[in-house]
Amino acid sequence: MIENTGYTGNDATGINTFGVGHKDRYNTVHTSGRYAITVNSYPVSPDNNDVSYNNFYNACMLGRDCGEIYTGDTTVTGTSFHNNWVHDTQSLFSGAAVNAGYCGIYIDTGGAGYVVQQNVAWNNQYYNICLNGAGVTTPNNNDVSNNSIPDVNSTGFIWLNNIPNCGTAQFRDNLILVPIVQSNSACTTLDDTSTAPGANQMTSSVQVGCNFTGCSSEGPPAISGSSVAASIAVQPYNMTVSAGQPVTFAVTGAGSGTLTFQWQRNGSNITGAISAIYVIPATAAADSGAVFTVTVTNFLGSVASNPATLTVN
Repeated sequence: MIENTGYTGNDATGINTFGVGHKDRYNTVHTSGRYAITVNSYPVSPDNNDVSYNNFYNACMLGRDCGEIYTGDTTVTGTSFHNNWVHDTQSLFSGAAVNAGYCGIYIDTGGAGYVVQQNVAWNNQYYNICLNGAGVTTPNNNDVSNNSIPDVNSTGFIWLNNIPNCGTAQFRDNLILVPIVQSNSACTTLDDTSTAPGANQMTSSVQVGCNFTGCSSEGPPAISGSSVAASIAVQPYNMTVSAGQPVTFAVTGAGSGTLTFQWQRNGSNITGAISAIYVIPATAAADSGAVFTVTVTNFLGSVASNPATLTVN
């Protein structure tokens, strides 16, 4: 378990893999200032780095051009990102991201030869999988296939940007509910739809992340046809205020159709608290220690948020 990685204005990351032949497996990495993991392969062949069966989420907290899994610059052989959960990038800053944005899996500046397969990516604020060719004319040659993206957000797509030479790149059999977007690219795509096979290896029996107490997180939302069940993209935060001050708890829900909300205090529903925001106009000392949660629901089911504790000074 690796959590609460800071931000130095450059490459602060939960895991920094540098070199060749590494295996990064069964880690849970969350709440990172910029990246959950960076992979810096040497320009040798084969590189053979393996990032698999990890649970990466809540990266990009303090970054504006970032991702859960980040790499680039190098043409590799044998390096793969597979069988990971990649979800819920969330920034403490509002407004549009700089450059590519808050990506899930981000292959930057002409990175080529990567294999990206059997991952499940959702609720990454801007683009679940990003490939930025940066105009590099050497062949792209990335293989992005058999991934699942249970995300109907308007920016929940695979983004191919500025790739003038696709080479042998493959974009096929990805289960995606929002079409792939190509910007200054013309790579061939095949069966990237709501009926594609997707990450068919990722059954409920597959271990993702570490397996001791504290490793668990919300799993992927269910897909039904072209619809996706309710999930939580941005969890409510713990809050600290002085007595008499107001406090606001907020959640960002995701999923198909109309979302409904119900806030709870210490496990009991709060009457009338049925929006994505819950406000206490004036807090009192008696409110300190209260625990707030919210249930988000759509026509396919409900999901409960993480608890958020109120501290009143």
